[in-house]
Amino acid sequence: MQGKAMHVEEKSKVHPPHTHTLTLPITNTAIIRTPQENQILLPLTPPLSTDGLHSHSHTHSHSESPSSSPPQVVTTVLALIRQQQQGRAIGTDFPQQVRATPLEYHDLLAELEKEPQLKAFVDEKLRWEYNPLNTTLSLQPMPTVLHDHFADQLAETTVTQLKNIALTSDNTEHSTFAAQISTLGSGTLLLREHGLDSDREEIDSADIHITKQPDKSFHHPEAVYPGVVYEVAVTQGFKSLKRKAWTYIQSSGANIKRVVGFELGNRGGKEARVSMWKPLYITDEVGDDVLTVETVIDRKLFRSSDGSPANSTLSISLPLSAFATSEIATFPSDPSTPSITIPYTSLITYLQSAESHQRVIDPGKGEVPTGKLTKRPAKRKRLSTSSVEELSIEREGEFCSREEEVGEGEKGDGEFRGRIIASGDSRMSSRSGSKRRHPR
Repeated sequence: MQGKAMHVEEKSKVHPPHTHTLTLPITNTAIIRTPQENQILLPLTPPLSTDGLHSHSHTHSHSESPSSSPPQVVTTVLALIRQQQQGRAIGTDFPQQVRATPLEYHDLLAELEKEPQLKAFVDEKLRWEYNPLNTTLSLQPMPTVLHDHFADQLAETTVTQLKNIALTSDNTEHSTFAAQISTLGSGTLLLREHGLDSDREEIDSADIHITKQPDKSFHHPEAVYPGVVYEVAVTQGFKSLKRKAWTYIQSSGANIKRVVGFELGNRGGKEARVSMWKPLYITDEVGDDVLTVETVIDRKLFRSSDGSPANSTLSISLPLSAFATSEIATFPSDPSTPSITIPYTSLITYLQSAESHQRVIDPGKGEVPTGKLTKRPAKRKRLSTSSVEELSIEREGEFCSREEEVGEGEKGDGEFRGRIIASGDSRMSSRSGSKRRHPR
């Protein structure tokens, strides 16, 4: 029986035709499908089984024995990271995805702790996401100048408008709230409100969190999760953005209240689009709340394929109340509530500026370099490396042998994401226990 939908801010019951809890499949293959020319073949890792974690914990003694080698999947990922560290990137278009059990992911973090320089490189430069529900570690491509510059301008205009509300609003509650919102770059989020069913007893509940690294996010200091997230896709498409939006909203328990996604000239084209999602609660046949996701903006063009503006009269509107959970943003969301407004015409301006920066820093094939450089000639003096910073011959040999084991399986591409842990007294939505629905 088809019914009406109910927004997070509203509470009218509906009866959806079907409800689904969040259950994601596990496979025993380590080959995750990306476009044919960008596949990477990685060593197989065993699937999780009912007793797999326990048997693995008994045989998995290398963490206790320094002479033991880490699992093959850990060796593979470390080799990929070292290639990135040495500037030998293996593609930039699509994420590499590796199957890794929670124990293997734990082992990877443990191995990185043994190598401070490599760990520092990962923390500061690389980006990855880990999802224990489907045992997938995604190594994301390094962001481009276009990607970062566009995201920075979005964040800047959002913060500017928040500051303006804080300074000019006659409503003390609005101004105080707006003044407390801050932006984070690609800091890491640990999403724990995923509503995983109890049929996965082989995974320790402490290990079940989804690691995400949004391009930009906006936080209130008392909130566990950001209220608003921006995701910018230069080479990835709409399906990737939609999956991310569902993960952010579902696995934060609707504490993330808006996800805005931008598709910028996929595969070198001029076309650019914007989408936005927010939480939606519906009620099933037995009266249970079901958390799903509503599309607010559905792939609206803001620049056409010929480069001309599109939908120039439209804009993105983010109500102030969306920037934190309702336990913090206690004021009503009504027409009198201020909003952050970003016109589509501004999006074109940001994109053109980002493209201009990209052309100066990294001219495309056939483009004439226009960037300015110093013309003063000089010899180069090499920086001497202390013995403390150098790898020992023994460790260097060990790393080389591990990389050789990976062999020709490292054909593909790459992007990386990482982690943010909020304080224990941080607040989030008290509405828990809702079922989750899958994206279609």
